[in-house]
Amino acid sequence: MTYDICKLKGEDENLESWKDEHRSFFTIVFKRYNLNFTEDMYVLFEEFEVVYR
Repeated sequence: MTYDICKLKGEDENLESWKDEHRSFFTIVFKRYNLNFTEDMYVLFEEFEVVYR
């Protein structure tokens, strides 16, 4: 994963801060469902383009 991908969301100053924030978020969400977040899980990014207004 690169910072170029992460900054598409417009958040965080660097890759490490992005990882820290998302690690915290996913850990909390996963606990609600009795699951464990691990660092080797895949992250899916989607990018959309407006083709009609």
